[in-house]
Amino acid sequence: MPYNYMIHGLVISLPFSCQGIAPAPPDAKVDVIAIETDVPRHLPAPKVTGQAFDADNGAFLLRGGLRSARFLVENGTTIKFCKNRDYEEGLFLHYLFYQVVAAVLRQRNMLALHASSACTDEKAVIVTGESGAGKSTTISQLVAMGWHLQADDLCALRLGQTGTLEVLEGTNEVCLCEDALEYLPYSTRHLPRREWHRNKVAISYSAKQQAKPVSRIIYLKRSENTSKIEVERISGQKKLELLCSSLYGPILPAEIQAAQTILLQTLAAIDMISISRPEGIWSMKDVLKAITHD
Repeated sequence: MPYNYMIHGLVISLPFSCQGIAPAPPDAKVDVIAIETDVPRHLPAPKVTGQAFDADNGAFLLRGGLRSARFLVENGTTIKFCKNRDYEEGLFLHYLFYQVVAAVLRQRNMLALHASSACTDEKAVIVTGESGAGKSTTISQLVAMGWHLQADDLCALRLGQTGTLEVLEGTNEVCLCEDALEYLPYSTRHLPRREWHRNKVAISYSAKQQAKPVSRIIYLKRSENTSKIEVERISGQKKLELLCSSLYGPILPAEIQAAQTILLQTLAAIDMISISRPEGIWSMKDVLKAITHD
């Protein structure tokens, strides 16, 4: 029996039930089908290869390790998977909802960013940046202020019917490091831990299942040379470089070309600021002020 879910604006049909993403409407048309079947260990002639993946035009093979599965994404419409010997459901779903779904998005000509997003009823902000800079922490703080979670760790961008750039809804979970939890206005004592995700604590929120127009992209980074946050408005070549560094890869030239219209619209129409926050100092109040300041 198939189970249909919504993620990043797509209806994905899975051969099992799961939590973490919203059920699709009963009459929704399926965009992506996941099938449990045999999966090769390598692509025959990949254009890009790494220790854990092979990528070609219309094909992405991920080797998830003994505790997960091998995945093969084809043409943005099919996900084939073969569970490995020591398969663990949580790690399997982590690979599926992030690296595998990111490949689906790229093959469907969307722009996939390694980023998190929160929204009000009217607009969304996207937070990307350096690893460990506090992307998920920032989003969780916005949610604590009354914003809604839109996506964590993987954001999908598309052009709406009016040509406005939109970010689509992702999973309903944010994973946070231990030192960020004490600043949340509620108890996190009994929340589950994601051992495969640097032992972060998982917090579930009720995400709104609709695309939101993007008002601002934040590039977050850490600095050892300052005692306060530094805010810089980004434009020109630097904006392109920071945006490209935030793409959820591996990216093939054909995928960049297919998503060129979205990329150009992002560069032309979306405000982007860089925020350097001091290392070892909790500066989230100032970070949030810079993000929400019009």
